[in-house]
Amino acid sequence: MSKLKLYYDLMSQPSRALYMFVKKNKIPFEDKALALRNGEHKQEAYKKINPFQLVPVIDDNGFILTESVAILQYLCSRYDLPEHWYPRKDLKAQAKVNEYLNWQHVNTRMNCAMVFRHLVIIPRETKKPVDWEQVNAMKKRVSYVVDHLDKSFLKDKPYLCGMEVSVADLLCICELMQLNAVHEEQLYESNPNIKAWSDRVKNTLNPEFEEAHKIVYRVRDMYKTVLAPSFAKLYCDRIFLVRFLCILRLGRLYLGMHTLKLFYDLMSQPSRAVYIFLKANNIPFEAIQIAIRNGDHLKEAYTRITPFQQVPVIDDNGFVLTESVAILQYLCMKYKLPDHWNPLKNPESHARVQEYLHWQHANTRFYGTMLFRILLRLPQETKQPVNKQEAEEYRKANMAVVRHLDKYFLKDKKFLCGEDISIADILAVCELMQLHVIDEDYIIYQNDKVKAWFNRVKDRLGPAFDEGHRIVYKVHDLYKSSWKSELAKL
Repeated sequence: MSKLKLYYDLMSQPSRALYMFVKKNKIPFEDKALALRNGEHKQEAYKKINPFQLVPVIDDNGFILTESVAILQYLCSRYDLPEHWYPRKDLKAQAKVNEYLNWQHVNTRMNCAMVFRHLVIIPRETKKPVDWEQVNAMKKRVSYVVDHLDKSFLKDKPYLCGMEVSVADLLCICELMQLNAVHEEQLYESNPNIKAWSDRVKNTLNPEFEEAHKIVYRVRDMYKTVLAPSFAKLYCDRIFLVRFLCILRLGRLYLGMHTLKLFYDLMSQPSRAVYIFLKANNIPFEAIQIAIRNGDHLKEAYTRITPFQQVPVIDDNGFVLTESVAILQYLCMKYKLPDHWNPLKNPESHARVQEYLHWQHANTRFYGTMLFRILLRLPQETKQPVNKQEAEEYRKANMAVVRHLDKYFLKDKKFLCGEDISIADILAVCELMQLHVIDEDYIIYQNDKVKAWFNRVKDRLGPAFDEGHRIVYKVHDLYKSSWKSELAKL
C-alpha cells in the first residue's frame, strides 16, 4: 500500500495541527510541503489534487481528503488511535469534541487569523498603514473567544473537552499561536487558566510542537525587527499570502433537564436543519421557539442557557450541546439512526461527510447568508439602498459554491457524499433555501445537476421539509410582494 501523502504549509494553522498529529502518532507519510508564499497551491498540478487550492490535503492511496477536521477524524479511525484524540466509543465525549470543532471555525480560527491578517497581510497587500481601529476590534473578538474557551469549554478540566488532550486542543493551540507571530500572545496568556492550558498542551505535544512552529517563531522575529517598522513607514514588499476563512458566528450552549429540548428559530438555517432532522426521524422533542427578531436570544434567561446567545441548542436530559453539526452527529449516534445519515461504519464515507460539514461553514453557509444580509437585512436595518456592487460579488460567490457542489461533492452521485441522504445534504439545502427568501434561488436552479439533487433531497425529507420552511415561504412572499420594491425606493 502506498504511503500517506500530506500536502501542507507550516504557516497554515491547520497544516501545523495535522503535521504535529501525524508526527506525534508516528504515522508514516510522504512529505509534500507547499510554499503558499510562492503560489504553489495555485499551480495546475495541485488544482487537480484539490480544486479549492488550499492546505492541508491528504492522499491515502488514492483517497483524497480536504478539510483539516475531517482529516484528523479520518486518521483517528484509519489508524485506530487512542480514544482521547477523538472519542469513538463514548457518545457524549465525542459530541463535546465535535461541539468545539464546529464552534472554532468562526471563533478561534476566524478572529485570531483576522488579527494576523490586519497586522501583516493587509498592509503588505495594500501598501497602507495598519488600520488600528480594525485591529482593536478584532482583539476584542479574540478576548471574547478566550473568555469562552475558559468558561464554556475548559472550565475546571485540564483540556478543552476532557481529562486528556484531543484534536480540539491541537487545533485550538495552533490558531492561538498565530497571535504569537505578531507579538499579541497576551490576548490569551493574560487569562491564567488559558495560559496554564496552553503550556500544558505545548508540553504534551513536544517536541513536535516546537518543530512545527519554527516558522512561526521566525515570522515573530521578523515582525518585530522588520515588518512592524516597515508598516509604520508605509513601506511594504511581498513575502507570502495566507487565505483565511470569513464566516458568520455560529456557537451555542445550555444546561437543563428532562426530555430532549430544542431551542430554535426557523429563520435560522441550522435551526431548520435540526428541526427537520428530528421530524423526519420521528424523534420526540420539546420545541422551544426563540424569536430572534424580538431579541429573545439576548434576554438574561436565555443567556443563562447559552452565553453565545444563538440557536439551535439541545438539552438531552441535562446533557447540553451547541453547534448544529455536533447536534446532528450526536442524535445519529444517540438514536442509532440508519448509517447513511452519518456513516460511522465506513471510514471513507464518514470522512467525506465530515469534509463537507467543515467546508460548508466558509462556503455554502457564509456566502448565502451574506447575500441575504446585503439584499434584505442591511437595507432594513440602516434604511440605506442595497449595495449593488457587493450584492453582485456575493452572487458570483454563491454561483461558485454551486459549481463546487456539482463538480467536487456531487459529481455523479445521487447525494453530496454518497448514494443515500446524509446530514451534509440536509444542512446544504437549508443554507441554499436562504436564497429562496430573497428570490435568488435561480442561482441553484441554473445548474441542472444541483437542481435535480436539491429536489431529490426535498422529496427525501418529505413533509418535514415544508414544515421546517413554512416561515421561509412566508418571508419570501413578503419580500417579493412588497419589501423588494420598498427597498428599491431607498
